[in-house]
Amino acid sequence: MGEVSFVLHAPLKSEESFVYASWIRSSAAFVPTKVYRPNGGPLTTKWMHGRTWTDILGKRVERLMAKVDVAELEGSLIGFICAEPPVLHYVYVEPKFRRHGTATEMLRRVGMSRHTPCQITHWTPFADLFLVKAEWDERPLE
Repeated sequence: MGEVSFVLHAPLKSEESFVYASWIRSSAAFVPTKVYRPNGGPLTTKWMHGRTWTDILGKRVERLMAKVDVAELEGSLIGFICAEPPVLHYVYVEPKFRRHGTATEMLRRVGMSRHTPCQITHWTPFADLFLVKAEWDERPLE
């Protein structure tokens, strides 16, 4: 499969559940604290005042839904991007469409690039592409 040609548009009401579920599910691997399944139940971790990680992330995703654009190919959703340049909140591409320029093209269409500075609010392996390699001076502070 070469480059993928898709349509980018605001999600329909019926597509919002795909965005929400994909964002929550794909973020699970990048939780900064231990995540566990109590008694085989849903992913959780105890955070502020008994709230769970999925509660906190879920509220954030709901607030950002108005900033989401979905990528559609032949009637199927293949990914989405949530950005407010120069802030990138999230990029998700279905696994079989990865490594074909889909995320890079979504960035371009919202006015961003992997090669320009931005702020990232939700970290994933794709976000590593934005890291600027630099030599660090490791002398202790005086």
